[in-house]
Amino acid sequence: MNFIKKLFKPKMFALGLTMAVAGLLGYNTLTQSVVHALPQDCDDNSIIWCGFQNLNEFKSKYNTNATKDLKNLYAHNFNSSVANGGLSQADLDRYVSQGVQGWAWRDGRVTSMDGNTVYMTNAWSLGRQDRQDPRRVAIKVGTETYYKSILEVGFAPTTQKIPVFILFNDDGEVEFAAMNSCGNPVWGKNVKPEYKCKSLSADKINRNTFKFKTDTYEKNNANITKVEYDFGDGNKKEVTNKSEMFAYQHSYTKAGKYTVKVTVTVTLPGNKTKTFTSEYCVTEVTVEEEKVPVYACDTLSAKLISGKRKYLFELQATAKDGAKLNKVDFDFGDGQAANNIKPAVETGKILVKVEHEYDAKLTGKKVIKAKLDFSVANGVQSKQCQVEIELREYTCEDTPNAPECQPPVEECKPGIPKGDDACKEILPKEIVKTGPAEIAMSALGLGSVAGAGMYYRASRKNLLDKIFKR
Repeated sequence: MNFIKKLFKPKMFALGLTMAVAGLLGYNTLTQSVVHALPQDCDDNSIIWCGFQNLNEFKSKYNTNATKDLKNLYAHNFNSSVANGGLSQADLDRYVSQGVQGWAWRDGRVTSMDGNTVYMTNAWSLGRQDRQDPRRVAIKVGTETYYKSILEVGFAPTTQKIPVFILFNDDGEVEFAAMNSCGNPVWGKNVKPEYKCKSLSADKINRNTFKFKTDTYEKNNANITKVEYDFGDGNKKEVTNKSEMFAYQHSYTKAGKYTVKVTVTVTLPGNKTKTFTSEYCVTEVTVEEEKVPVYACDTLSAKLISGKRKYLFELQATAKDGAKLNKVDFDFGDGQAANNIKPAVETGKILVKVEHEYDAKLTGKKVIKAKLDFSVANGVQSKQCQVEIELREYTCEDTPNAPECQPPVEECKPGIPKGDDACKEILPKEIVKTGPAEIAMSALGLGSVAGAGMYYRASRKNLLDKIFKR
């Protein structure tokens, strides 16, 4: 009713008409971005009568200070949760240049214009009248008494939101806010942005190359947008691939130890930007001296292990400082080969063994060769990877049981070996009997020729007598 009475006073009517026309024309003489003309409360509850359309107008009315209490009132922090809450003369220019438009909602929230970002909850506002509402609480600032209430009480029954201009401190928290329509200050429980750098990792790709990742944390309107790596070698790099944990790969040109640090950039409400470092986002990497890979076939030896044809070949090789032996191919010099022989170990001093038996018909010298495939070079051959053997014909020394290797057999008769039963002379049993004559002759020495003759004649006579039965 007070507003209506004032409006119909001649001066007030003219002012109200002017504002109405300005509203219809989309009044917007501000440097701040406003999408439409802002509503105005021109009543006795307004801290600034009819409010302000933009922050330049707010500055003008603040300096004019028609009610004589604006500067003192706005400097009060109203139990703000941020240090130095409120708006002093020193803060005025900051408010004008940095103030951000948002909404104060009936449910106590203060948000961005799109309503998606909440800057404050459980908000209160302050006016000049108690309006005979017990829910409005008197508060004294200096010598003046004002009345505070939650937004639900302060808003008209049908009002859901009212535009506000908000000043944020450097930490992205609400420092001061006032409703455009009436200049009434708004305060509450600030949403405090949270952010930190949790860790910096370095994964070694090779001798001098590392992949770095930065693990960060953000909450409550904080938005980490980039990190800057200081690699410790004079090089720096800004990285913005947040979804990949700001991963970046860096190669060093010189050996040594390097301390790597990260500087993190975070954006906060009010278009605030801060950079910070953390003790948890520092790491050290070591770049080793570049080593030239060493790889070689040292020796190839041959050892006869069975007869004159089966050999054991032993190859010794070296692979170190980044080199590995993948496989060996052997050429046995007889048209045969053993390929893709895998070593038991790939680095260090390496021993590879393989056996091969040559055909019995082969004779002469054979050159055995080895070809080595290393991780850094394939087809490696050398004089050290060759060995020569000589295959000779088989002899009876090699096959002593072969028929042709047996000594000649003495025969008693053609085709009958000496000692065979067939070699014995078959005589009647009586011929081997002895009598007095034999004993006598024996006593006289049958070994003499005469004795032998007498023995023979007597034996024959005895035989004839038996035959003719004399």
